[in-house]
Amino acid sequence: MILAFVAAQMVHFCAVIALHTRFAAEQFRLDDPHLAVIMVGFSIVMGAGITASSRTQSKIVRTRHVVLLYRLWLIFAIDYAKHPVKQFRLVAVVVVLALLLRHIPRRRFENDGVILGS
Repeated sequence: MILAFVAAQMVHFCAVIALHTRFAAEQFRLDDPHLAVIMVGFSIVMGAGITASSRTQSKIVRTRHVVLLYRLWLIFAIDYAKHPVKQFRLVAVVVVLALLLRHIPRRRFENDGVILGS
């Protein structure tokens, strides 16, 4: 699932590059801060993809992977919180709730020695 997300993000990056270079009505320029943000975002997405596909994952790789995924979702939450269309700002609420609900302890039920809800 994560590799599909990373692939979709790569298509998104390529489409944005094409729109701003090939199909732009005027000359497109990137300032250093914009370029830094793009490179950091690209690196986080690629890092999440690379750590997701590791065959033998050490604890360090798993931790790095989780940190990268949380950074991605926090970037989405921050971006949607400032969205110009007010209805899309609700997406930020959903993302933050999903991140918080992930850490609520789950109840474990036992049924004839079989543990359910793991």
